[in-house]
Amino acid sequence: MTNPNGSKLIFPLGTQVVSQKDVMAPNDRVAHPAGAVGVIVRSPVDRLHSYRVKFADGYEAAIHHEQLVQLTEFKASQIRNTDESLVTSGLFDRVIYRCVIGSRAYGLQDSESDTDRRGIYLPTDR
Repeated sequence: MTNPNGSKLIFPLGTQVVSQKDVMAPNDRVAHPAGAVGVIVRSPVDRLHSYRVKFADGYEAAIHHEQLVQLTEFKASQIRNTDESLVTSGLFDRVIYRCVIGSRAYGLQDSESDTDRRGIYLPTDR
């Protein structure tokens, strides 16, 4: 996240983030795959140190800033990049709320999971 002056900010406590890499457990197994959603429970004093991120199952991990993206930014880029039907139909500009639900919303998806979405859009003037 960058403020209007161009300096890089530290994500505050409570910020929902998406891990950009697999989160490993101490026994060298993947505790959460890349794309898992967590909440920052401890912020570093600078960007050289790691955040403490807590996941829905209670697992906590130290993750560096470059390996995280805010959930809101992740969703915005994913929606714009992956939903051609909304963009080409002209509905994207009319969406007022959209969210991912199900296993992907909690970072619990596997290779066979689909993406479930819900949302609200304004009707056309016709």
